[in-house]
Amino acid sequence: MDELVAEIRSELVPEPLEAERIRSLAKRVLATGIDQASQLGMSARPVLVGSVAKGTWLPGARDVDVFLLFPQELSREALREHGLALGQAVVGALGGTATVAYAEHPYVKGEVDGFAVDLVPAYQVDAATKKVSSVGRTPFHTKFVCGRISESQRGEVRLLKRFCTGCDLYGADTRTQGLSGYLCELLVLHYGSFIDVLEAVAVWEPPVIIDIEDHRDEGIRFSEPVLVIDPVDPRRNVAAALSSENLHIFSLAARDFLGKPNRQFFFPSPIPDMTWEDLPGKLSGDRLVLVTFEPPDVVPDQLWPQLRRFARSLLTQAEREGFVVRAQEVWSDEDKLAVVALRVSTYRLAPTRVHHGPLLDAPEHHQKAFLEKHRAFSPRIHNRRWEVVLPREHTLVDTFIEGAVITDERGLVRAGCPRGLASTVATSGSMVTEGALEETFTGNDGLRRFLNGWLSHRRRWEWG
Repeated sequence: MDELVAEIRSELVPEPLEAERIRSLAKRVLATGIDQASQLGMSARPVLVGSVAKGTWLPGARDVDVFLLFPQELSREALREHGLALGQAVVGALGGTATVAYAEHPYVKGEVDGFAVDLVPAYQVDAATKKVSSVGRTPFHTKFVCGRISESQRGEVRLLKRFCTGCDLYGADTRTQGLSGYLCELLVLHYGSFIDVLEAVAVWEPPVIIDIEDHRDEGIRFSEPVLVIDPVDPRRNVAAALSSENLHIFSLAARDFLGKPNRQFFFPSPIPDMTWEDLPGKLSGDRLVLVTFEPPDVVPDQLWPQLRRFARSLLTQAEREGFVVRAQEVWSDEDKLAVVALRVSTYRLAPTRVHHGPLLDAPEHHQKAFLEKHRAFSPRIHNRRWEVVLPREHTLVDTFIEGAVITDERGLVRAGCPRGLASTVATSGSMVTEGALEETFTGNDGLRRFLNGWLSHRRRWEWG
């Protein structure tokens, strides 16, 4: 294992030419930011943040992150206007192209000399606990890591980042629900090395608490299974984005690697394509039901939680009707197509169902109301309770979802689907089954790879 880890560690050191190019660009961005702020008459200070500033970026990562810090006296609207204007001026002066992107707040996303340059407006504060928005902590994160990390630990961070990337666990965005780069850095600072991190993670049993700066006695309470208290802001859990499922996968990956180390954990083989003929074998007698629609016009970090809530509402309604759904998952290309996939074991129900009424010792008016309401269906007594056999309106899961769920906007909202998404689904949603399923399946490579990965029950490192 030591030899393998040493080999991969050396592969993850950026080439000198690459390192020089990205550092040179970072210096140019900072200098141009100062110059453009002066020309525009703005009181703003550009600050390099992120993995380039900390020296922990992975080879091939071509991202330069710069914060444009403005005085707190500036209004939020003025911060937005001045920040975007300055960011666009910087990218223009460097000969690049700029667009406005959106996360918690709008920022400028530029491309300069083949590198991505993000310029993020934020308030300048003297402590992360006084931040006006969550992005305000970022410069303090950079300062903390740079003040603690050793040169050898930078290599350990790269190993952990690459390991998480290979296991589909890298990223604190709502799609991935994994580990951020900052969390990887803190884990290495806390445990010491990449292998030390894996040995700890392999035996993690929630609740796990990591408190590098001993903030825990300040009375802050958290509910997540892993708590990594932010050294610069004790009110924040750096591991809050890590889902329970991905925590389990992280621990499993650590145990598997320590037990049988190989390169697949860092550089996994591509998930192979799946043909239409392969699908029945993946389902083992179950049915695949897809609900497809055009994603609403929201940023990705808002889209994925909405998709998961919609999937849970579909599951709840299908199970309430009597269908057995083994699993559900969501997928989207974040542009033209969003999908909720259901793996259904009980696809067809009996044409009738038993509806239970009041017990025989229930108040007489309850029994009378039940009998009057269902008299046409001949109520009967079973196990000291009234019951009646009623016809089902829907016996097939696809006709139920199509006819009673996705076209009912108000019903979707009542079942927990976000209101905006419910409107989108009711307008553009459709059930995909039978012949249409084959067309959808064969016509979208991304959807096909997602379904193969989901239905195969194999971890990302197990495809080699």
